[in-house]
Amino acid sequence: MVSLLECEGRSQLLDKADQIARRVIEVTPPSDALVRERTARLKTIPCLFVETLWYTAQQIHDLQPRPRKNPSAPASDWKGRGKICAVSWDGKGYFPAYQFSEAVQPLPVIAEVLAQFGEVADTWQIAACQPRDHPSTPDSFSLGWGDTRFAPLKLPQQPVHIQPRR
Repeated sequence: MVSLLECEGRSQLLDKADQIARRVIEVTPPSDALVRERTARLKTIPCLFVETLWYTAQQIHDLQPRPRKNPSAPASDWKGRGKICAVSWDGKGYFPAYQFSEAVQPLPVIAEVLAQFGEVADTWQIAACQPRDHPSTPDSFSLGWGDTRFAPLKLPQQPVHIQPRR
């Protein structure tokens, strides 16, 4: 039988080990390869804004036939249920327009592909995979899921946020 004192002592020891591990992680520099990948990523993202039509949650809301009161709906609901994905840039969420029908409703194929992909640490990897024309099957994605487009490209001065089609 383990005493309460022994459990508390073990818990304190594990907490101390966690603190040391956090400090080691904080002072360990990232690899050169990781820094190069992240630099290329930051250069590529503005290009994706130029090459792709994007919606904000507010724009998706405004394009609905009967918008709800909440301006983040329905985008947040669809994202939460795995029907669409979003990316973050400068603290704002953006949704690639290729996920939506002409009526700005989620395409069923997007949910299928997202379900196959599972949890992703960086949703830009998904958004960077541009589909051929308008996707109708998982094979419509010309670059394939997870293919990285984060390579140095000629960049515009500022990200361009294209207004949605009306």
